[in-house]
Amino acid sequence: WDRLPWIKSLDFQLVTGGKALFSEDGAPYYETHLGIDNIGISIFRFLRIDYVVTFRNGKLEDHGLVTGFSLN
Repeated sequence: WDRLPWIKSLDFQLVTGGKALFSEDGAPYYETHLGIDNIGISIFRFLRIDYVVTFRNGKLEDHGLVTGFSLN
């Protein structure tokens, strides 16, 4: 983000993460996400948008956008 001045001035935060679920009776489930946090105007910066990809048995299962907000 630091190399693009117009994005740096917006004060967005890049977030990434992953989750995994292992159970005895099911196939392993993995989920990864990449998103932008701190979206908004002035003091109202509470929105977040993530792109999520899910895998089961090592194969792409689904993908989509997730939106959220924080009350901090």
